[in-house]
Amino acid sequence: MTDKIWHDISEDSLEVRQSLIEKLNLSELQRRILIENRWLPQAVEGGDWLMIKAEIPSIERRNVHWQGLTILLSKNKVITLHRDELDSEVTERIEAYRPGALSPSLIAATMIQFTVEQYMPILNSIDDVTDQLEDTMIRDPGKHQLQQLFVYKRQLADLRKVILPLMNMLNGLSNGRYGIFDEKCAIYARDSYDYAWRVHELIDTMRDLLTSALDMYLSVVSNRMNDVMKRLTIVTTIFMPMSFLTGLAGMNFSQLPFHSDVMFWITIALLVVLPILMLVYFIRSKWL
Repeated sequence: MTDKIWHDISEDSLEVRQSLIEKLNLSELQRRILIENRWLPQAVEGGDWLMIKAEIPSIERRNVHWQGLTILLSKNKVITLHRDELDSEVTERIEAYRPGALSPSLIAATMIQFTVEQYMPILNSIDDVTDQLEDTMIRDPGKHQLQQLFVYKRQLADLRKVILPLMNMLNGLSNGRYGIFDEKCAIYARDSYDYAWRVHELIDTMRDLLTSALDMYLSVVSNRMNDVMKRLTIVTTIFMPMSFLTGLAGMNFSQLPFHSDVMFWITIALLVVLPILMLVYFIRSKWL
């Protein structure tokens, strides 16, 4: 039953697209979109077909990878066009429906629903790693953590760039804007829209969390730098009177009483006692 109403093409190329244009009664806009292979999700109705563009996200080498999916929907047939093999879960979901309940619109709605659901595992992964980064940044901030924060911010920006037009497309499918899309399947589109809305809200929340984590990283680094500068200042302060005494005692003037043994030992005592007194004062003042 599935083979009669669903034709899946896993070799997306310009030649295949041109062949589809010659065989199908597509509108001029649909033909141009199909040839240009536009990236962002959208739905365009014209002639006997409804064209739906979607992007299935995944993470590859710390970057968001998009698998383009083109769905051509008519009243009695659906054609899907993509470059790589679809996830086996898509086929399993479609085959799980009762044969009598399966329709082209239901197949399209199921594939779109699967597409929207692929955002959440990526966001959960980013959320888990962000929590780990926040814990490690407090103990030992490093440049690699800063690089990871910027990688995840870029991933969220890429996801947000696609989820907004996807929500617009799902809104049109759920409110009956397209006559070819079966009204009985609008409930699936509404469910996907609600899911996409939650994803969009979660993306914004996680962007705020990453910004807060970045601020926390800069704050920790700044506090550590201030602590280092404080310690260096204390060491410099301790050595200032010692440098003054040694410089004064080292003057080679006969009228100064530094040739006296008593003055020599007094100078040595001051060089020992002054740093100790200053350290005691710093500790009591909680500067150390």
